Amino acid sequence: MGMPYTFPFACFACHRSFKRALPREGNTRKCPNCAGTAIRMGRHFKAPSADDEKAWAVVRLLVANGFLYDRIYKDMSMDSKASFPATLAEAQSFVQVYTSRLSEEDRMGVSNALRSV
Repeated sequence: MGMPYTFPFACFACHRSFKRALPREGNTRKCPNCAGTAIRMGRHFKAPSADDEKAWAVVRLLVANGFLYDRIYKDMSMDSKASFPATLAEAQSFVQVYTSRLSEEDRMGVSNALRSV
């Protein structure tokens, strides 16, 4: 049997990310750097550098609104992928435009995970 598929996890306490297999329950793991709570991110997540506060603010806003960097399409035809925002202003607009594509479960799961951060 091969290696388990790994997902990126992001820690908002120390601004680090790491890859691990999915936990049996929930979407969080203990951060190996600071022992804080790290949240499972989507396959398209690329962590900003640890000292880039503005970029981490963008990531936090998106995650707080249920966007874990899984693929988002511009329209329902699934022909064109939306690009994830780089600035806080772009992120606020992105949330307004694409929130309707998320399930309530997606939004609540992330909100609950962020409360522990």
